[in-house]
Amino acid sequence: MVDPKPQTVLWETTDHFDLKQGDYYDKYYARWFDGQNTFKNIKWEGDYLLYYFKDHDTGKVLNDDCLSMSGWWWCQVTTPKIMKGKYKLTSNLWSGQINYAVYVDGVNTAMIKSSDPAESTSWGEFDWTETQPHTIKVVATSPGLLFWDTLIFTPIQ
Repeated sequence: MVDPKPQTVLWETTDHFDLKQGDYYDKYYARWFDGQNTFKNIKWEGDYLLYYFKDHDTGKVLNDDCLSMSGWWWCQVTTPKIMKGKYKLTSNLWSGQINYAVYVDGVNTAMIKSSDPAESTSWGEFDWTETQPHTIKVVATSPGLLFWDTLIFTPIQ
């Protein structure tokens, strides 16, 4: 049996079955307050989680939607299965002058990032020995806004 080669995966943080079932999806904003029980693969702590949707092209947000939070918060998503291999992890996350820490599979990546300016930013390289889902957690280290759009897993040859 031959293992397929890892491919680039561009995954939206809003791409969850239970999130997509709401009548708000791809239409307008929605807000939730229970960060542990609302969704299977999205967990958070903070005032609320906002499904952010704009009905016009913002030039930054893929498919015009993302996850948004405000104040002091953390937000964690569980990805679909990612093929085993070595990857560079990049994210599209932005909004004014906030610093944040990144955890991958519960391990602090030991980086503090700033979302200003709003650009794709590398969160490091990871060598996974199993094909499985991964948890990615962003923790605010200063109060501010979160607009979290995508995670990009790029294979490293």
